[in-house]
Amino acid sequence: MSTSAKRVSIRPIDTKSEQEIQLVAQRMKLTLIDVLGKTDGSKLYTDQWLLDRVRWHLQPEQKAEVLLAITEQNHIVGQAIVRIEQDSQEVTFGHFSTIYVSPESRKLGVGQHLMEQVEKWCCENSSDYI
Repeated sequence: MSTSAKRVSIRPIDTKSEQEIQLVAQRMKLTLIDVLGKTDGSKLYTDQWLLDRVRWHLQPEQKAEVLLAITEQNHIVGQAIVRIEQDSQEVTFGHFSTIYVSPESRKLGVGQHLMEQVEKWCCENSSDYI
């Protein structure tokens, strides 16, 4: 399935959807494998830790967002996680945690579309910088 960014919409994760939460956690692991290789990426964090981390980002007090890239056929082909933090001088900044785009949707602008929405979200949430 090939997907261009023009046919992908970005929306927040459904915080009540266990299926979406599990998919995001699984893809966090795939990101680690892409970056670190299969051996190191697979053993860095447990599956439970990744699930707990997704849920942590969904807590309102974290001031975070999990964004999903969705095709017209309602397939989730990408995700990004971002949150607002403060540095040691109490300046707020957008902390871009992770991004994942499914292999068949890479190099089609989906990641760029996600990043644009991350930047927009940071600006809307009073981030001084990203």
